[in-house]
Amino acid sequence: MLPRKQAEAVRFLSVLLVFGALFHLLQPHLATEWSQEAVAHHSSIILRAWGVPATNAGRIVRMGDVRGLVVPECVGLYGIFAVAALFAAGPGKAREKLKGLAWAIPLMYAVNLLRLSTSFYSFYAYGMEAFALIHGILWKTILVLSSAIIWGAWLRSRKATSEKAGKAI
Repeated sequence: MLPRKQAEAVRFLSVLLVFGALFHLLQPHLATEWSQEAVAHHSSIILRAWGVPATNAGRIVRMGDVRGLVVPECVGLYGIFAVAALFAAGPGKAREKLKGLAWAIPLMYAVNLLRLSTSFYSFYAYGMEAFALIHGILWKTILVLSSAIIWGAWLRSRKATSEKAGKAI
């Protein structure tokens, strides 16, 4: 039998592994044309708020003469699954985790919309090289950090709540 800390680590990693497998099984069914069109629509709304003449036609975001295509990877499922996996693998009861996910998943979707909108804006305003830098390098790092920060904020809020109640997590 493993010591408690090692058993917790094995459980944590096992849950992350299961979520990774689930993601690869479900992603093609969740990143549908409908969800891509919704992301294109929401991105074009944000771009218009920033003064960019953006419209969308299906999965295509038009910004004047520039066009961007929302592909399945743009839907934001990677970040959502990452947060869900961290919540599922972390400490706490299922009800607490679901309550946390109720705000974490929309927040990750918003982060993804910000990612796409800033990427499209960089393409519109500065060209393909800026787009490649912002979308391909900067935002990959920010998405990972966002998942960790959201999970950390949830862990911290749970700790603060349990300390007020005089309970250990």
